[in-house]
Amino acid sequence: MRDARNLLRQFDALQRTARVNAASESGAPVKVGGIPAQQFSLLVNALTALLPRREVTSRTIRETGTLTALLRSGELDVAVLRQFSGFPVRPPEGVEHRLLLREPFFIGVSQRHPLAERDEIELADLAGEKWVMPDPDDSGMNEYFARVCASAGFEQRIAHLTTEAHVAFALTAENRGICLLYPIGTARDGLATLSLAGTPLSRDLVLAWRTGSRLAPLVDEVCAKIEHDYLALVEGSRFYRKWWHGGGSAFALP
Repeated sequence: MRDARNLLRQFDALQRTARVNAASESGAPVKVGGIPAQQFSLLVNALTALLPRREVTSRTIRETGTLTALLRSGELDVAVLRQFSGFPVRPPEGVEHRLLLREPFFIGVSQRHPLAERDEIELADLAGEKWVMPDPDDSGMNEYFARVCASAGFEQRIAHLTTEAHVAFALTAENRGICLLYPIGTARDGLATLSLAGTPLSRDLVLAWRTGSRLAPLVDEVCAKIEHDYLALVEGSRFYRKWWHGGGSAFALP
C-alpha cells in the first residue's frame, strides 16, 4: 500500500512537471489583469515562479466588465476579480473562474474616535457615522454596503468619495469620517482598526482565466501558491492574524 501511494505521488509530480513545462514554452507573455488587491501581486509572483521562462506582464483595472471583456478577447490570460453578495461575477463564454478567498472588511476610525479603543464592534454601532467610500463602479460594492447597513437598521451616510487610499486614510485620521479597510494594506497612521462582529461586510476574490489558455492546466498550482503566500501575509499583520486565528480562517478559506 505504501509503495502504491509513493507511485501515485510520483505520478502526480510528473504530471505537474509536464503541465508546467508545456505552459513554460517560449511564446507571448502571460498577460495578467485585476483589481489592486494583494491577490493581484501574489498572482504575478506565482506565475513568475511557476513559469520562469515566460515573461509576465500585468495591469490593474477596477471595472469588472472591462476585465471580463479583456479575458474574452484574449488581451488578458488571467485576472483577479471581486464579487459581493447579490452582485455575482458572470464571466462570458470561454472564461472560467473559481473562488480564491472571502476577505473581511474592517473599519478604520480616527485614533481620537470614541470607538478607537475597541477591537470589535457591531455594525449597528456605526449608525450616524459619516463614511469615506470609493467611487461607485460596476462591481456593486457601494450598493452592497448600503444594503448591509440598511439591514443593520441605519442608512449609510457617505460624506467623501475617493479611490485613493491615502486620501481616505487622511480624512479618517482627521475624524472627518470612517472608512473601510482591507485586512492587509498600506500604512494607516492615525487610524484604529475595528473588526465587525459576525463579519457582515466582505468581498470574494475570484480568479478568472481563459478556458483555452495554456495556463488553464496550472490553475490548481497557481491557487495553491497564492494561498500559501497570502497566509504568510496574514501572519505578518497583527490585527488580521488575531482575527484569522480567532475563527476567521473558517470564514475566509473556500
